[in-house]
Amino acid sequence: MNKKLSRNGLFIAVALLVLLSACSRQRDTWPGIAGTTNGDTVLISYKRTVISLNAEKDRNWTYRGEDDTDFYAPAVIADGRAYVGDYKGRIHAINLEDGKRIWMYEAERQQFLWFTVGAVDRVIGPIGLGGDMLFFGTEHGVSALNIANDEPELAWEFGTGHSVWAQPVYLNNPELDFPPTLFVTSLDKHLYALNPENGEERWSLDMGGGMPGGITLDIEHRRLYVGTLAGEIIAVSFDGQELANYETEGWVWGNPVLHNGYLYFGDLDGMLYELEVTESGFGEATKRKLSEEPLRATPLVVEDEAGQAVLVIGSDDQLVYAIDLSQPNWISDDDIDVRWKQEANAAAVTELTTVELEGKELVIVGTENKDRLVLALDLNNDGKREWAYKYEK
Repeated sequence: MNKKLSRNGLFIAVALLVLLSACSRQRDTWPGIAGTTNGDTVLISYKRTVISLNAEKDRNWTYRGEDDTDFYAPAVIADGRAYVGDYKGRIHAINLEDGKRIWMYEAERQQFLWFTVGAVDRVIGPIGLGGDMLFFGTEHGVSALNIANDEPELAWEFGTGHSVWAQPVYLNNPELDFPPTLFVTSLDKHLYALNPENGEERWSLDMGGGMPGGITLDIEHRRLYVGTLAGEIIAVSFDGQELANYETEGWVWGNPVLHNGYLYFGDLDGMLYELEVTESGFGEATKRKLSEEPLRATPLVVEDEAGQAVLVIGSDDQLVYAIDLSQPNWISDDDIDVRWKQEANAAAVTELTTVELEGKELVIVGTENKDRLVLALDLNNDGKREWAYKYEK
C-alpha cells in the first residue's frame, strides 16, 4: 500500500468526519427575547432575522444578517443600539430606531481549500457590556471587542476548556473598593474572574458542574450566585472563595433571581425553590414540585398593579406560571400560591421580559412553536393572552 496515499486518505476522512460532525449539531429552536428599558419594544432573535415589535405586535423593522446566518442569542440594548451575536461567531451592532446595520464584526479564520479550519464559534448567549467593551462567549471561551472608536477591534480572547453560553458579567463599582472584573461561567465547570482590560485571569474556581446559566450579583453581600449541572446553587465571594452551597433535586439551567433577601429559581426536575440569603451564606429553603417538566429559564419578578411582587416562570410543560410573593416561605409541602397559569401551546423556555400596552403590564415569553413564537400575557388579568406572534421571515 502506498503510505503517502494512506496518509492523505486518513486526512480526508478526518476532515469529512469533522465537517459532518459540525453539520449534524442540533441547533436551539427557541428565540432570544429582549425588551427595552422603557417597555415599548420587544426584540426577537430567531433563525435568519432579528425582529423589532412594538407593544401591539406591529413589526418596527427586520434585520437580516449575512448569507445563512442564524440568530438565537438575546440582543443586548444600550445607547440606541442592539448588540447581538450569531451562529457564525459574528457580532452585529444594529440601530434600534430603524434596524439598519451600524457595523458587523467577524473574526479572522484560516481556510483550507473551501473549508473553514476549526469549529465555528457560535454565540449563544447575550453580550456583556462594560464601558467601551463588549464581552461575548463562544464555543472556546470569551472574547472582548473594543468599540471606543465605533470600529470594533478584538481586544483579547480567553480560552476555557469548553463553551461559554451565558452572558459575561462586568462589575465596576467604585464604592466597593474592588477592581473592575469580568465574571464568566463555562461548561468546563469553572467560574472565572478576568481583568476586563486584557483578559488576564485573576482567579478560577471549580464549581463541580457545568454552568449553562449565568451569574446573579449580590452587591450588598459582595457575592455571586450560580447554578450548576451538578445540581447546586453556589455562593462565591468576589475574590473567589466558595461561601455556601445548596443542593437541588435536578440540574439548574437558568439564573437564580435575587429578590427581597431570597433567591428564586427552578430546576430541570420541575422544582421551584425559595432560598434565604444570610450574612453567613444560605438560610432557610423551601421547595415545591411545580411541573412534571423542566423549569429551564430564569424566573422574572415583576410588580402587579397593586405593587405586589409576582414571580413568573415558563415550563417545558407548555404552561406559564405566576406565583404571588406576598410572604416569605411561599412554598410548603401542602400548598403553593399559584395566581394563574396560562397555556403556551409549546414549551415556554425563554427568558422573560415585559412591555406596557394601554396601561396593561404584558409578560413576554418565547416558545418552541414558530406559529406562536412569542406570547404577550396580561399579568393583572389571569395571564390572559393579549396577542401571539407567528414567525414570518
